[in-house]
Amino acid sequence: MSSVNESTNEDLSLKMRERSYRILERFQRTSISGVNHPKLLSILADVNAYWKDILRPSLASFSSEAVGGKSNAADEACLMITLMGAGLGIHDDIIDRSLSKHSRMTILGLHGVDNALLIGELFIVKSLTIIREMIKKNYNTETIEKIIEEFERFFLEVWEGEFMETLCRRNLETDLDEYLKVLWMSTADTEVCTRFGAILGGGSKSEVEALAEVGRRLGYMYRLADDIKDTLNLEGTLHFRLANESIPLP
Repeated sequence: MSSVNESTNEDLSLKMRERSYRILERFQRTSISGVNHPKLLSILADVNAYWKDILRPSLASFSSEAVGGKSNAADEACLMITLMGAGLGIHDDIIDRSLSKHSRMTILGLHGVDNALLIGELFIVKSLTIIREMIKKNYNTETIEKIIEEFERFFLEVWEGEFMETLCRRNLETDLDEYLKVLWMSTADTEVCTRFGAILGGGSKSEVEALAEVGRRLGYMYRLADDIKDTLNLEGTLHFRLANESIPLP
């Protein structure tokens, strides 16, 4: 049975990598487009070397197909999320003073706070410009308005979740329900990927909401797993988290 499970997991991982390849390739091209300074290009090369997000692009692709759409129907919208996620992730490392994460140096650790702040801002701006690509591809006005509306909701929820998490920093008396709410809000990105996939794949309202719920709960499980890893100190960074971030779940 274990060999069957391993084979299934490998097949799924392969499919996820295949689905995300288009987005990651465009992510790299978009990140350096219009940038000329050698130092900036060097920093962006470091970002592109480690930013290999296969979860969010594949969620959007699978969700589109689940409602009868094409696997690439949500590529532009998912590229927006991937670029925004990179920018917010770099800024999150600044807030948490994370010089390293997941056994690698962060952009903050490699290039300092000023450069990390500016590169994070660059990715956020790049994310917003993808709307232009959607207009060029003749998305109808109603669809673009819906995407912008959901994108704004996602950004605000993640931002507020990050703010609430700073209130939990080094606080051993943090209310458990309040902290679980922070974790839930931080997974708005996986929800919006499945939501975009379902919307752009032509799904019905009930299908969109069902897949959005799947995305949210899947992201929540990922966050819970990260907290458990930190609690068990599997990456040797628990002491740093206790000093600079919220206390992980017991």
